[in-house]
Amino acid sequence: MITCGGSDAFFVNINVNKNLINELISFSSDGKNISIYDLVLFKRKRLNDCVKENKNFYYRFKQDFLGTGEMALLLSVVGQKNFAIPISTVQTFLEHCRVPVNYKPYRNTNHFIVVYIMIKIKFINTWVGFKNQVNKLIKN
Repeated sequence: MITCGGSDAFFVNINVNKNLINELISFSSDGKNISIYDLVLFKRKRLNDCVKENKNFYYRFKQDFLGTGEMALLLSVVGQKNFAIPISTVQTFLEHCRVPVNYKPYRNTNHFIVVYIMIKIKFINTWVGFKNQVNKLIKN
């Protein structure tokens, strides 16, 4: 989705795409945090963009499972209340590939929390897809 990197990163040749980070931030529904819902909407848009831009784009169960797990892990580690990630944390984490200086975990992360968030992500994604289909039917 978005990869961080810098002079101390393992993959030194990675360039941070600040446009993608800014686009992610623009999906914030409250202007302060990136919620699970915001992140799902952003991911759906990015996937749609990839399909349009690359005729060979491949995204099946394995990629979806790993992408959902990656989102869930990020939300469980740096997410605060309701697993929302403060925009300042998003910027520091993705642009500079580091944890914010005064970061304090909101909760202890374990496998159950990650799986719980993965289920929430899949539910929200399904709901958004259903809502989009209903809206298409209403317009016709």
